[in-house]
Amino acid sequence: MKLFKYRKRICLALVPLLLLANPAITAKAVNDSHLETTTAYDYESQNLETGEKEYYSVPMALGLSDGGYSEGHFPQTGIQNHSIIGEDNRQHITDTSFAPWSCIALLESTFADGSVSYGTAFMYWSDIALTAGHTVYKPSKGYATSITIWPGRLSANNAPYGSAAVKTIHISTQYKNYQSTSEDYAVLELDSNIGDTVGYFGTTWRSDGYTNQTAFISGYPGDKLKQQWIATGTISRSDLYMLYYNIDTMPGDSGAPIIWNASYGHTVIGIHTRGIGTSTANSGVRITESLFNWFQSFRD
Repeated sequence: MKLFKYRKRICLALVPLLLLANPAITAKAVNDSHLETTTAYDYESQNLETGEKEYYSVPMALGLSDGGYSEGHFPQTGIQNHSIIGEDNRQHITDTSFAPWSCIALLESTFADGSVSYGTAFMYWSDIALTAGHTVYKPSKGYATSITIWPGRLSANNAPYGSAAVKTIHISTQYKNYQSTSEDYAVLELDSNIGDTVGYFGTTWRSDGYTNQTAFISGYPGDKLKQQWIATGTISRSDLYMLYYNIDTMPGDSGAPIIWNASYGHTVIGIHTRGIGTSTANSGVRITESLFNWFQSFRD
């Protein structure tokens, strides 16, 4: 992929500088699958077709502005309204012919031991989807050996837009090596331009927080049989790298977009990654300037 080769050249240019700044940091050969990445690299990719790994870094954000956004592409006419019903604050999406529901996908990951897990992904470009890192990489199992997404899937037997297979996974080395919650995200390169049909989201970052802002999450919770469900709520707290909210989620929603209705339309401000557990709120990775720039580098 042309863009990936560009990022690789950035990596090779940065490594000598990193080595000068810290002689203890050593570069690893990218064609040796037995070697672990080091702090000299920010990201790792795994090609599911060839098994090849690549390690690379990207320039740091300069912090010269207060925010930015990338545009989405919604080929359908209009955006279907949503409402809050039921005690658990979730509504069944029964029509995915409208954006943004057509841009949200059921994700199925198969691992080397034969186990299968499900999550959510969302389209970000014609052949790029985003999700949570833990849906495609697990410390006990490694990378998924095959991944399929179904944008706008309606049920176990109804996938109106078909599917796309993942060719390459990109994750943060901080997530792979240390399971850092603030680095729990992944970029997926697909084998088709399915986003041209179903549409794709733009993303937003800003220096201001999102506390008390309304947002919604739509994904494929495991208790709803491969159906898309949406919940709306309030962001109770935001820090530099995470968003915390009272939006109802279930296992299977991991990787779903955290959607905010900005003045320029529906945009993604984070990726849902965690349920309540021992905390008082569900949470997701916030899109920072650096993360925004990395995602943007995958667009043609």
